[in-house]
Amino acid sequence: MGASTMNDDETLWPPIDEMLIRRLKEIYPDKCPSIDTPDREIWRYLGQVELVRMIESVYTEQNKLNEE
Repeated sequence: MGASTMNDDETLWPPIDEMLIRRLKEIYPDKCPSIDTPDREIWRYLGQVELVRMIESVYTEQNKLNEE
């Protein structure tokens, strides 16, 4: 095994660009929903934000590996 800390799932990702992360955060900002937001809309929004967080996490891992 190598020095890599990424598991097999993480190594399958193509290189992620910082501009992609920035744009996704603009489209799907991490903010609290209003009190009158329907439950289903909150669930959908949460899924979008979680996806952006996961992509950002992979981006961070990729850059850590590039620095080593």
